[in-house]
Amino acid sequence: MRKHLFLFVAVLVLATAPAALRAAPADAGVKPKEIVIGQCAALTGPAAGLGTGVQQGLKAAIDEVNEKGGVGGRKIVLKSMDDAYEPEKCVECTGKLIEEDGGVFALAGYVGTRAQRRLPSFTRTIPSARPV
Repeated sequence: MRKHLFLFVAVLVLATAPAALRAAPADAGVKPKEIVIGQCAALTGPAAGLGTGVQQGLKAAIDEVNEKGGVGGRKIVLKSMDDAYEPEKCVECTGKLIEEDGGVFALAGYVGTRAQRRLPSFTRTIPSARPV
């Protein structure tokens, strides 16, 4: 399982690295020393085991990338929020991830197709490692 999650994050990092390297600190989720990736997943509720497992896998893979210097000298930061496996909460927390605290550069580690189908179309403009 850990190997699969590492590959998942590695693909996310490699897919978004060219854009992250070009990104200026004023771009959403990109700061002078870090790149913020947002996750809205079931950290509580009926799918908490899956959501927390994905979160732990993301953190482990991100830690490994950061130990090697990050991406373009910037550390990757995972900002996780709990949607309790409820579609309306998923939409709400995704909006917060995108709109608050400078936003996020990418979205990753979402749990539940039912919730993701409710996300607004504007989320498709953000790099994402989740089904759309």
